Amino acid sequence: MQSFVISVAQQKGGAGKSTLVAHLGAALSKFGKKVAIIDTDPQQTILNWFNVRKDNEFVNKFNLDVSSSTGWKINNEVSKFYKHDFILIDSPPHMETETKSIIRAADLVIVPCQPSPNDLWATKATLEIINNENKPMALVINRCPPQSKLLKTIEDQFDKNIKRYYLGNRVAHPSAMLTGLTSIETEPNSIAAREILQIAENVYNSFPIK
Repeated sequence: MQSFVISVAQQKGGAGKSTLVAHLGAALSKFGKKVAIIDTDPQQTILNWFNVRKDNEFVNKFNLDVSSSTGWKINNEVSKFYKHDFILIDSPPHMETETKSIIRAADLVIVPCQPSPNDLWATKATLEIINNENKPMALVINRCPPQSKLLKTIEDQFDKNIKRYYLGNRVAHPSAMLTGLTSIETEPNSIAAREILQIAENVYNSFPIK
């Protein structure tokens, strides 16, 4: 069986990488697939979230495993989860060399970007690395303000051929993370959960794992 490796990369910190990784991992697990998450960010947000999750007796037990590594050793860490359907990698910000290794390991790179000039400039640098590595990519425009002229202006700066998804500015995501959960579990009927599940469904359908 071939694992599908998804790296979530962004050179700028605070773009919502770890929150997106945790929620995508839970969503893909909800679809009945075995999922591993590798945390390579020195802040270890995913690892801390998973430790809280393990202590939460009310957690819906999705088939989800979490480990930590560095970008330098990512291939060795990925190989440990060869029996998993999906492997998600949370990459560190501001570490171009490690980010390159993490992108090379991926079958798909997802880039979260907030609609702001700082995120735009950082994202262009990340997209350049992905293009140089010749990897498929998708943008997640995160924390979108409704009916924003800035959002349209930022969007116009990206290649129209890049697949893109949208997440609103939802408090449900970080609130759930505090308890080791995701919005899919705490507010399953919310817009926040539906947005995540839609992204996960598109990712799921992009690689038909048998």
